[in-house]
Amino acid sequence: MGRTNLRSYLYVPGDRADLLGKALASGTHGLILDLEDGVAPANKKEARRQVLAALNDRETTVDGPPLIVRVDPHGADADADLEVAVGGGADAIVLAKSTRSTLDHVDATLRRLEHHHEGRPVPVIALIESARGLLDAAVMAEHQRVDGLAIGEADLGAELGVDPGIDGIAMAPYRATIVVASAAAGLRRPTGPASTDFRDLDALLRSCEHLRRQGFGARSAIHPAQVAVINEAFAPTQIEIERARATVAAFDAGVAEGRGVQLGDDGTMLDEAVIRAARRVLDDR
Repeated sequence: MGRTNLRSYLYVPGDRADLLGKALASGTHGLILDLEDGVAPANKKEARRQVLAALNDRETTVDGPPLIVRVDPHGADADADLEVAVGGGADAIVLAKSTRSTLDHVDATLRRLEHHHEGRPVPVIALIESARGLLDAAVMAEHQRVDGLAIGEADLGAELGVDPGIDGIAMAPYRATIVVASAAAGLRRPTGPASTDFRDLDALLRSCEHLRRQGFGARSAIHPAQVAVINEAFAPTQIEIERARATVAAFDAGVAEGRGVQLGDDGTMLDEAVIRAARRVLDDR
């Protein structure tokens, strides 16, 4: 999407343009204009109108976060939603309930629309919310249209019969599947699930830290109050940055001096895996 280190993605219902100002002021790294579950079926047409207007109003958002549209490929108006995203120049699409077959279908539709509008290819964030999507994760991650993976645990947990619980520990195996698929395909780290409790920010911080340790690099939000917590949780701390900088400097100095085995300041051996992790911390600043 042209930007790196995107840590937070804030959902805004497509028919609530009145919330756009607060959303843009929240500090979110990505703004998702929702044409799926966030909009009542009776309001879908109005939501598409408001989303298109928001996409076209780039004067107020040109220096703001990427504008992303979430669509439901299974919905009756899926093509109309995609038309809005392509015609309005969305920075990306979140494809709800992604599977291999729905991704292929949407890719074909996007190609046709992009040709019609003479627009650039619109990247897709594949939101995995089903057992089929989970099994297809590795294939979708390799798709040329896919820019990243995300997990939606409410729908996924319901289908699997798994209660995520407050700490989400029960979802660890399914989260790992998405993390592995992303890494194997060379994608950025995946986006974690939204928390529906936007009042308990301490719990949100703890769960974000847990997701980060599991290999996630970002998280969705449903309320502006969650954004700052998410941004902080997925950013490296100053201590981590200083440690990584020292580690990389020690390794590079050793290479320059022709040393095969190198030790850090704390006496631990510095190998390629350690250096790769340190460089990632520096890249995440």
